[in-house]
Amino acid sequence: MCRPSRLRAMFASRACRKSVMIGKSLSNKDMKQLIVHMGEIDQPWNCPHGRPTIRHLINLDLLMKDDV
Repeated sequence: MCRPSRLRAMFASRACRKSVMIGKSLSNKDMKQLIVHMGEIDQPWNCPHGRPTIRHLINLDLLMKDDV
Protein backbone atom coordinates (compact mmCIF):
# COMPACT_ATOMS: atom_id res chain seq x y z
CA MET A 1 0.00 0.00 0.00
CA CYS A 2 1.41 3.39 -0.95
CA ARG A 3 0.66 6.39 1.29
CA PRO A 4 1.98 9.95 1.17
CA SER A 5 4.53 10.70 3.89
CA ARG A 6 2.34 13.40 5.49
CA LEU A 7 -0.56 10.97 5.85
CA ARG A 8 1.74 8.31 7.29
CA ALA A 9 3.10 10.86 9.79
CA MET A 10 -0.45 11.86 10.80
CA PHE A 11 -1.42 8.23 11.47
CA ALA A 12 1.77 7.67 13.48
CA SER A 13 1.11 10.77 15.59
CA ARG A 14 -2.48 9.72 16.31
CA ALA A 15 -1.36 6.24 17.28
CA CYS A 16 1.16 7.64 19.77
CA ARG A 17 -1.35 10.03 21.33
CA LYS A 18 -3.95 7.30 21.82
CA SER A 19 -1.46 4.83 23.31
CA VAL A 20 -1.31 3.74 26.93
CA MET A 21 0.88 6.17 28.85
CA ILE A 22 3.23 5.31 31.70
CA GLY A 23 1.41 5.47 35.02
CA LYS A 24 -2.02 4.52 33.65
CA SER A 25 -3.48 1.63 35.61
CA LEU A 26 -4.74 -1.31 33.56
CA SER A 27 -7.00 -4.21 34.39
CA ASN A 28 -5.82 -7.77 33.77
CA LYS A 29 -8.11 -7.88 30.72
CA ASP A 30 -6.48 -4.71 29.30
CA MET A 31 -2.98 -6.09 29.92
CA LYS A 32 -3.81 -9.36 28.17
CA GLN A 33 -5.30 -7.50 25.21
CA LEU A 34 -2.18 -5.33 24.87
CA ILE A 35 0.11 -8.36 24.94
CA VAL A 36 -1.94 -10.11 22.27
CA HIS A 37 -2.01 -7.03 20.02
CA MET A 38 1.70 -6.33 20.45
CA GLY A 39 2.41 -9.92 19.48
CA GLU A 40 0.70 -9.32 16.14
CA ILE A 41 2.91 -6.42 14.96
CA ASP A 42 6.34 -6.64 13.35
CA GLN A 43 8.31 -4.47 15.79
CA PRO A 44 6.41 -4.20 19.10
CA TRP A 45 9.33 -2.65 21.00
CA ASN A 46 9.06 0.79 19.31
CA CYS A 47 6.27 3.06 18.13
CA PRO A 48 6.43 4.48 14.58
CA HIS A 49 8.38 7.47 15.96
CA GLY A 50 10.96 5.27 17.65
CA ARG A 51 9.73 5.73 21.21
CA PRO A 52 9.99 2.57 23.34
CA THR A 53 6.72 0.73 23.90
CA ILE A 54 7.83 -1.79 26.50
CA ARG A 55 8.74 -0.51 29.93
CA HIS A 56 8.08 -3.34 32.38
CA LEU A 57 7.93 -7.04 31.74
CA ILE A 58 6.01 -9.27 34.12
CA ASN A 59 5.53 -12.95 34.67
CA LEU A 60 2.73 -13.90 32.28
CA ASP A 61 1.74 -16.76 34.58
CA LEU A 62 0.40 -14.16 37.00
CA LEU A 63 -2.09 -13.02 34.36
CA MET A 64 -3.14 -16.56 33.51
CA LYS A 65 -4.03 -17.43 37.12
CA ASP A 66 -7.17 -15.25 36.87
CA ASP A 67 -8.50 -17.36 33.98
CA VAL A 68 -8.77 -20.51 36.10
